[in-house]
Amino acid sequence: MRRRATILVILGLALFTFNLMTYAGNDLSEFRSKTHDIYNAVAMPSKISLDGKVDDWAEVEVFSGVKFPKEDGSMTIFEEHGGGIWTGMDDQTVDFKIVWDTQAVYLGIIVTDDDHQNATASGWNGDAAQIIVEPTGERKPENDHFRYNFALGDDGTLTVNNEKAAGRGLEEDHVAIARDGQTTIYEIMFPSSEFGIAKFEDGMSLGLGICVNDGDGPDQLGQRGWGGWYAHAAVFGKNPENTGLVKMISAKTAVEMEGKSTIKWAEIKN
Repeated sequence: MRRRATILVILGLALFTFNLMTYAGNDLSEFRSKTHDIYNAVAMPSKISLDGKVDDWAEVEVFSGVKFPKEDGSMTIFEEHGGGIWTGMDDQTVDFKIVWDTQAVYLGIIVTDDDHQNATASGWNGDAAQIIVEPTGERKPENDHFRYNFALGDDGTLTVNNEKAAGRGLEEDHVAIARDGQTTIYEIMFPSSEFGIAKFEDGMSLGLGICVNDGDGPDQLGQRGWGGWYAHAAVFGKNPENTGLVKMISAKTAVEMEGKSTIKWAEIKN
């Protein structure tokens, strides 16, 4: 009887592990944000400097603390995971900006975080950013998508993990991550060549998911929750249909979207 019980326990654990590994996540496209589903990225006349500073982003629109759908369709700014406890906006809040030129799309993320923890510089198991790119902008579940993970270790180690690159993948000179007080700044450059595109142009679009993981020491280390923009493109499966939509527009056609935040990055930093 004891042997049989042991076998049943082992089979149960194996099935549970299999389900976790194969779970694809829910299609949450019907729960897209009514106010922050589309980010209009404006063309920049000159390249962003990848230096971990935000001065050259000052006039770019920011999405700040955007709510995203969880597996049950409810909306949240931060989703607790694995026993993690979110204590409020100072614990973790994710803001981001996007600009482009013909040769690249630039993603800037500023994370308010009172405790940055990533001893192993893991691209996901600790304070780190997981990015999903669906380069057609169709956001269909059958479409191919690409996965990139970025982290700053406690000792200053920079991690650039091309989990599933579209092309050659990103290198360290495509990324800057810096810690400034209680904020973590990510600057990421996605070259058009990475996606087999000769050049980006006005009117192009792509699907984007941003999942910024959070853990706090000493008792909540690792991946204990996340914030971002459509984080469920990256967690509980990899789901391109759950990404947000980035539209590339020229400066002449840039408009302020009704209901969106117009806070400037410099104001947040101060």
